[in-house]
Parts: sequence; C-alpha cells; structure tokens
Amino acid sequence: ARAARRASAATLTRRECLPFLEALHDLATSGLSAGEAVRLLSVRIKEPKLRTLCAGIWEQISEGAPLSRAMAAFPHVFEPSITNLIQAGEATGSLNDTLARLIAHLTEQRELRRQLLTALAYPIFMVAVAGGVIVFFLVFLLPRLKTLLTSLGGKMPASTSILISLSNFALSPYGLITLVAAVLGVVSFVGWRQTAAGRAATDGWLLKLPLTGPFIVSQTVLTFSQTLSVLLENGITAAEALRMTEKQI
Repeated sequence: ARAARRASAATLTRRECLPFLEALHDLATSGLSAGEAVRLLSVRIKEPKLRTLCAGIWEQISEGAPLSRAMAAFPHVFEPSITNLIQAGEATGSLNDTLARLIAHLTEQRELRRQLLTALAYPIFMVAVAGGVIVFFLVFLLPRLKTLLTSLGGKMPASTSILISLSNFALSPYGLITLVAAVLGVVSFVGWRQTAAGRAATDGWLLKLPLTGPFIVSQTVLTFSQTLSVLLENGITAAEALRMTEKQI
C-alpha cells in the first residue's frame, strides 16, 4: 500500500498546493490541530490527488514529523518558501494566520497568471489561425488553382509565381525536410531555454519587446513584492526572505 501511495504521489503537482492549504485552514480555524485536520482530510476528502497528498502528509505526521517537515517531503507540491513559512508559524503559534496569508498570496498569484494567459490567448489564437490559413492555401488550395491558372494561359504575375513556387516547395521532399528541421530546431530551443544561459538570454529578449517587456517587468515586481511581504510578515529575516524570494521568482 505504501508503494502504491508513493507511485500516486509522483503524479502530484503545484496545483494541489492551494486547495490543500485552503482545506487545512478551514479545519484549523474550527479549533482542530494541524495533525488532526490532516488526518480528517486524508479520509474525508474526495478529490483523488488531494486525498493522496493528505494521506502522504498524515503518514509523515503520524511518524512524529511536524507539519512543515511533512509538507517538505513533497517538494514538487510545496515550494521551500511555503514550508519555511509553515515552520515559522508552528514556532510562533500563529499557524492559522500564516495559512491565511499564504492562501491570500497564492490566490493573488493565480489571478495574475490567469490575467496573463487571458491577455496572451487572443494573440496566440490569431497567430495560429493565420498560420493555418497560410498552410491550407499553400498546400491544398493553390495547387488546384495552379491548374486553372495554367489553362488560362498568359504570363502570371510575379507574386502568383512566387506563391506557386512556395506551394511546390512545401509539397516536395525538401518541404518535409524543412518541416522536420524546424521541429527539431524548436525542440532544441526549448531544451536550451531550460539551461541558465538560455533562460537568461531569452528573458532578455522578452524584456526588449515593446509591449510584452513592460508587462512582464510589472508582473515580476508585483510578485516579488507580494512574496517578500508574506515572508517578512511571518518573521523570516530580511536576508533569508530575499534569498527565498530570489529562488521563487
């Protein structure tokens, strides 16, 4: 059973963090201890992933670990700054207040991400539609029009000749090779961005974009300020709070 729980725990993500904290805060404010609240959640909560998380945390607590150390056993769900705040709340006896601040902070961050995705959804959609129209025209429509244009005779305009050449190229083996090379290039670029040098370079490019750059800067400054504020309010020293905020941004 423990091996099955560990396998299920491997599928947990950051998405389970906020629902867990909200459920824990609801029970903790009603007078239950953190351990008893986690135990109740592990047997009563219905959402499968959240129940797996609660069961794993309760297993750690039942073996004598405090809540912060039990949560730290799931680093793919809880960031170090969150577990450090929980530890500070346990030490000062203000766990409920700490949970409330964390929930408010994470809720604000989720709303910021939602606004960012909403702002980018329409441009991405338009680019995808435009790309699809171009591919459909070059690959399917233009070859059929080529026969009609050729049967009419006469000299075709330069723009039409260029489009027909592009269509012929797209339908040739060279077009397939170009497509495969483009896909490999995108995969390589994504892998390079995961490195420190790649992330620094691509972030620099994004910051130089006319509209995207200022928006990203403002959102990053807001996230930095909110995270630092939550850490300082819970008794974390300024130096430690800055170090933890740097890792989270």
